[in-house]
Amino acid sequence: MLAVILEKKIMYFKYTEDELRAICRTQLESFEKWSRLIVHQVLSNKIGDNYFFSTHLDGNYLIKKELVEKATMMMKNEPFRFTNPIDTLFFEDIIYILCRNDFYKNYFSLFLTKMYPEGVNELRTFLNRLVPIRNKLSHTNTFSVRDAEQCVCYCNDFIESVKEYFIMTNQEKEFNIPTIIKVIDSLGNDYQIKDGRAGEKLTIIDPKTKQLKTFFNGDKFSLDLTIDPSFEDSTYILDWNQKNRIEVLNNGKRINVTITEELIGDEVILWCRLITINKWHKYLEYDQQLIIHFRALPRK
Repeated sequence: MLAVILEKKIMYFKYTEDELRAICRTQLESFEKWSRLIVHQVLSNKIGDNYFFSTHLDGNYLIKKELVEKATMMMKNEPFRFTNPIDTLFFEDIIYILCRNDFYKNYFSLFLTKMYPEGVNELRTFLNRLVPIRNKLSHTNTFSVRDAEQCVCYCNDFIESVKEYFIMTNQEKEFNIPTIIKVIDSLGNDYQIKDGRAGEKLTIIDPKTKQLKTFFNGDKFSLDLTIDPSFEDSTYILDWNQKNRIEVLNNGKRINVTITEELIGDEVILWCRLITINKWHKYLEYDQQLIIHFRALPRK
């Protein structure tokens, strides 16, 4: 066991601080993806599809009122970005829901007890340790090898518990597959990608208007995809359409797009399919499909 620990320490010392930051950002994004997924899955099954806005008999919201009001406002202001209230939860909001005593006891303890045998207080302790690490990444404070070790370890412990839940409930094939979890565009937008969609639509947003972005002939933009790091790169491929009209880099994780006459249209569609190496696929021929949507017009 000691040899394994020492080997991991040596591995982290090989990376620069910037590389450690990139690794940990991706790990935290993976944690958010799996935690949102499990909260939505469990509460939908136990309470109903409208769980986020459900109320007690006295009229008070089941979810904290501030979270309901914030979700309502964010979905109204940015409908392309936030289509579901679960997507509006911040990092600390997710931890609050997972670690709220009644929620943990009634909904989450079944599959989290194995990894956190001391109960909700142990879960809360380890998840809260991720908050200052996330803050260091957000504010460019000094970042250590120890921070990276903790980040990767605590995120993976939680993710493994969630995967265990899907095995327990015979949903492993449906959910335990690599997926695109985030997309960043060169306009400065980042998009959290939901899980389990045969054809999720991503609308390129104009940062100024928050509406559908219109490009013109000769304009350029790029997209960078983040894949769930709890799966090895060797377990999937990324297949883009329009390969002869866009530049595909980094095994499909990045595309550069130049608007040409062939890409002009009122509704331009690019799609990327994630295909695992499994003999089975969630949607027969692929496991996730991301549809990118924007407008492209000729210059006057």
